[in-house]
Amino acid sequence: MGLLKLPQKRNDGVEYIDHRPSMYYNKYQYRLRFYLDGLTLCLFSKSEKELEDRAKKHKRYAKVDIESIKQFFNWMNVEKSKKDKQSTIRIEHNIGAVFTNDLTLFKGLIAMGSPTDITEVDPSIPAGIKYFAKQPEFKYRVHLKSKRVKDDFPIKIYNFFKRYEKSETKMKPSKALTRWLIDYQNGSTFTGWTWRLQYVSSHFYFDYDDESTLTLFMLMFSDVVHRRYKLEKRPEPV
Repeated sequence: MGLLKLPQKRNDGVEYIDHRPSMYYNKYQYRLRFYLDGLTLCLFSKSEKELEDRAKKHKRYAKVDIESIKQFFNWMNVEKSKKDKQSTIRIEHNIGAVFTNDLTLFKGLIAMGSPTDITEVDPSIPAGIKYFAKQPEFKYRVHLKSKRVKDDFPIKIYNFFKRYEKSETKMKPSKALTRWLIDYQNGSTFTGWTWRLQYVSSHFYFDYDDESTLTLFMLMFSDVVHRRYKLEKRPEPV
């Protein structure tokens, strides 16, 4: 949560500064994000024709801007085919992200007309610390690993959080983790998504105050612990 929106967009198009201890993918300084309904068509198509056929076949793509999607599809394939490619491209649902060190690479994407934002990494933040605009509610955060877990894992971790919710060892699960636990309690609420309950996501985390909390958690769930952060209010600029 080290993302800071600038008072106004810079002349080079940068709108956000991401305070983090490392570059994107450990090598890229800039990220452009954009939203385009139907973007997932690009993940499952090998040609423009296949992309169009898929869009016609599924009702959920009935109102998408197919021309814009084809434009990005072709741009993406050109970038991926370059021997000296200078970017990494990621698509998650209807959100696309392109990572690079060359801001001029974004010109073609901006010209497509979809809403975009550009973020620059500021890697000066100390490792192991997350900065926030306001004083965070808790002192520490633990992120979990993406991995498959045993069937009884959700109930075990749910009971663990419940056991300490009114004590000094209180922990606050993230919204994504809370939703996952609720879905488990209710049975899968999404037909065909029962597999999702068998996997812990790297988006899951929990916050806490007492340093000994991590020790307690590690005794039971050490195999799902990924990273620990200290949470602090962002220092005022000098």
